[in-house]
Amino acid sequence: MTPAITPELRERAGKDRPIIFSAAERNRLCNADRVIKLPDAEIGHRYICGETIAELARHFRVSNPTIAKALSRLGIARRAPKPRPGRFSGSNNPAWTGGRRQRADGYWLVWTPEGERLEHRVAVEKDLGRRLADDEIVHHRDGDKSNNDPSNLQVMCQREHARHHAPEMHAARYGHGR
Repeated sequence: MTPAITPELRERAGKDRPIIFSAAERNRLCNADRVIKLPDAEIGHRYICGETIAELARHFRVSNPTIAKALSRLGIARRAPKPRPGRFSGSNNPAWTGGRRQRADGYWLVWTPEGERLEHRVAVEKDLGRRLADDEIVHHRDGDKSNNDPSNLQVMCQREHARHHAPEMHAARYGHGR
């Protein structure tokens, strides 16, 4: 059903124009009353002050994408969503293992504020008092990947670590005494 052309529509379209509308133009003119005018400046201010898109959408009774479009019109970059821990998150979860789990290759992962990280690297960083560089390797002296005691861990560069393990890798590949 197409909307009727009313005198108001004629006035909006302009008096000197012929009254022949495309379907898109007719819908645009008829739906102009239904467009929600949002206070973009207020939305931007409240978002910068810490309200989430979902909170703003509830307040203004619009959808989340509508608020996101208002923010993009203002040139405000979206931030990461707020962490929303539930009733059964973290230590309240019956399956909680202390934020620690073992990978298939035997290394332990621990949960940190930056996300999951290898436990032996976290232990060495705590002992050294600094972050490890990307090219620094943590070597387990006793060969046990699950023994992350700081006395068992040694920081090496990639070259040193490869040189340390070369004899055993050679023996495993080619056999002893050949």
